[in-house]
Amino acid sequence: MNIRVQRSIIRAACLVLVGSIALAQSPGPIAQGAAAGRAVLLNPKVVASFECNSTHCFLVESITLDHKGNIYGSLSDWIGTCGVVKITPKGEQTMIAALPSNACALGIMLGVAFDEHNRLHVIFWSWGPDASTGVYRVEENGSLTLVFQLPTNIWPNIWPNIWPNGLAFRDGNIYVSDSTLGAIWRKAPGDSVIANAPWYQDAILAPPTPDYWGANGIAFYGNSLYISVSYASADGTTGSIVRLPIMKDGSPGTAEYFVPPDPDLRAVDGIAFDVLGGLWFATNSNPNTDPAIGGRVGVVGWDRKVRILWDDPAWLDYTSMVAFGTTFDTLGTLFVSNGGMLTGRPDVVSVFVGIPGLPLPAR
Repeated sequence: MNIRVQRSIIRAACLVLVGSIALAQSPGPIAQGAAAGRAVLLNPKVVASFECNSTHCFLVESITLDHKGNIYGSLSDWIGTCGVVKITPKGEQTMIAALPSNACALGIMLGVAFDEHNRLHVIFWSWGPDASTGVYRVEENGSLTLVFQLPTNIWPNIWPNIWPNGLAFRDGNIYVSDSTLGAIWRKAPGDSVIANAPWYQDAILAPPTPDYWGANGIAFYGNSLYISVSYASADGTTGSIVRLPIMKDGSPGTAEYFVPPDPDLRAVDGIAFDVLGGLWFATNSNPNTDPAIGGRVGVVGWDRKVRILWDDPAWLDYTSMVAFGTTFDTLGTLFVSNGGMLTGRPDVVSVFVGIPGLPLPAR
């Protein structure tokens, strides 16, 4: 038996063990007992902080983890630095790949994820001429290879033309959400590197007006793609979760609400599933504060009800992504990225939630 198989067996056993403990403690995801947003879980710990001063502030928009517990974040400062940062379990930071400063001054790094061959990818959205918008593969030597180029000028009456945001992989395909068009872009293994039109587009994924975002975070569960829609009503007071079934031939089914427009999902961003089917989410701000600051983390249980676990501005600051731990020590840990755009505290925080995440491709 080779090491890879042994590791898979050990990891599966750990998932069953921790999942059994969670089931014994609760009839569903742990959030079922978190009524009224009570902080029933352990205190958060800052894993890594990022520079924010009068010169610039870094935004950590998305995170993912490998099997060794390293965190990878998409990092941008809007003025000339952008790339993928690696954060070790000890909190040590290394920029493992970056684009030239002239491209970074007119662009931002967004979704980051591993594919099924354990290769790390990141989305770069550009509004300048020096780098293409699309999905880039992070190479071992630190370079970035464009593997899926998205168009930027096919809808000249709309600005931004597109806004690629969330990233996911399934059956060799690349999936990218589009927050402007309310669409999903997909590249199959045999498709051209250059995309011409969205794979799926529907009003249920679209923003209510050009001032808002539509489709944002994406994650697979079973045979469906789940999509967070940041703003789902014309007044910008609600968000939603949409389920898009994937047919046996790989074609999209018809999108439907998993959670219809809900005020607690306003500004919903990144999402991740636990092993029991709970859908965890981050929202960029807490709409109940004035001005809207902080952020929220919550979960949608089996009953499709939205439960807010935390809405504490003390440690949530423009919260954008949630990702589960991948090592034995962190199987029950949720990692949360804070963009720091509201009060100047960009960081990644960990908090024990007592249930492991749904396994994803990871190096």
